[in-house]
Amino acid sequence: MNRSDVAVIGAGLCGLTSALFLAREGHEVTVYEQCGEPGGQLAVLQQNGVERFYHHLFRTDHRLLTLLDSFPTPVPVRWYRSNSACWSEGRSYPLNTPLELVLGNLLPPLAAVRASLATAALRITGNHPLFDQCSARALLTATMGPATTDRFWLPQLEAKFGTHWQDISAAWMVGRLLVRARSRGPLGWYEVLGYPVGGFGRLLEALLKELRRLGVRLRVRCPVLGLEPGGRGGTRLQLAQSSIDHQAVLSSVPSTTLASLCPRFPLLQQRLCATPHRSVVCACFFLDRQLSPHYWISVLAPGTLPNVVVEHTNLLPPEDYAGRHIVYAARYLDPNDPLASAPDERVLEVLSEGLATVLPHFRNCTVEQATLSRVREAHSVMKRGHYSRIPPLRPGWDSLFVACTAQVFPSDRSLDEAVRLAEGACRAIGQFLDRPENPGTSTPP
Repeated sequence: MNRSDVAVIGAGLCGLTSALFLAREGHEVTVYEQCGEPGGQLAVLQQNGVERFYHHLFRTDHRLLTLLDSFPTPVPVRWYRSNSACWSEGRSYPLNTPLELVLGNLLPPLAAVRASLATAALRITGNHPLFDQCSARALLTATMGPATTDRFWLPQLEAKFGTHWQDISAAWMVGRLLVRARSRGPLGWYEVLGYPVGGFGRLLEALLKELRRLGVRLRVRCPVLGLEPGGRGGTRLQLAQSSIDHQAVLSSVPSTTLASLCPRFPLLQQRLCATPHRSVVCACFFLDRQLSPHYWISVLAPGTLPNVVVEHTNLLPPEDYAGRHIVYAARYLDPNDPLASAPDERVLEVLSEGLATVLPHFRNCTVEQATLSRVREAHSVMKRGHYSRIPPLRPGWDSLFVACTAQVFPSDRSLDEAVRLAEGACRAIGQFLDRPENPGTSTPP
């Protein structure tokens, strides 16, 4: 074992990007992934290269844009004007401009004006740590008023966070609002979103190609079953048939998953399990026609309906997909919800029925293909006081490092935040490995 011997657990965007950064610094890296393919939520459907989950870039995703441009063959990005709406009580309301909000009848006109002004004010004031001591509901009610909060925001909070919705941190809410607001023009006029030419599969391909060139070992279908301190100050990984020591280990899996790998360390588990998670089920439909003019529809009806409908080919042209129309329907669930573990056919049936309720034209479509993807621990639940519960970068012994979604705060999770986590973790690992007292840093004679 030498100073360059680093393991990364998880081959999602954060894990693969971490491996890339570490390998570029000269470290020998091994990535362990329990699934049969790398990519995590960035993975694509093998039949056609379409992403399993919907993705796009914001104007403020500077780290991700830098990554796309850093490969020997850069991955170009095109920018498109988005078309967003929300659905409530049987109809859709466009939400692209303040004027549409005022004239759309979703909210009383004065409430809509107040909401627009409050959002503009937040762009100026920014986020503040004190917001973490306040609930999102309280802050939204105080700034945007009860009419906007009850009609527009609370259904979305309940859909996303389930029974935790009343205690969600206002700092998280403001962070989410700022990302969306800053992706618009100075007057809040239309949102501009980016998408890599050829899809996010191009990013995954570029990552894997560069990792191979740098000699990174990628071990798929190789779950890590346990972690403990190893010899010479390193960390020992328990695998199915063996154990192996690495000088440093970076876990990019959810904090609760990492906790399950450390049963001998209750204090470490307590730190890692302080933040609950929500599951997601996401259906991708390939259709013969368009369902609506909107790219993004937030569904203001917690319950059996999808939380969001994303008509991907209303952002990109259907011609990019041989004329087919691609629509995602996703729903957040508690991990113990029966639907989270139901057979794919049952989940697709529920999401199809919900999609037909939101967009009735779906009933008249020919569904050429329907696929289901799911993640058990997809989204961290950011309750009030989350700053005090953020998992530390080094939660246990010196050679174990963590980069997980529970650390993404007060921003909302995103691909750009995954790259940010990778940057910070790799910087800390490099400093650890370069310490003179580190037994693995000595150069062989």
